[in-house]
Amino acid sequence: MDAPTTSQSDSRSDMHLLAPWTCELERQVHQFIDNWLGYHADYGAEITWLPHLLRHVYGDARAQAWITAYRLED
Repeated sequence: MDAPTTSQSDSRSDMHLLAPWTCELERQVHQFIDNWLGYHADYGAEITWLPHLLRHVYGDARAQAWITAYRLED
């Protein structure tokens, strides 16, 4: 007998379990960006790499939202 498989609908019903983690990750990304903008303002830290990192980790669409919101255009 084959092992039971998880259907797509079962996967979707479990998405609510990810919501707290997603909110926390979002908060951490904002904090990370805020910290680096502070380092840039206070100490002249280089931040031109930040948009590239965001695109690499989160993909173009999601990264672009943060890049635009934080005026990190490269």
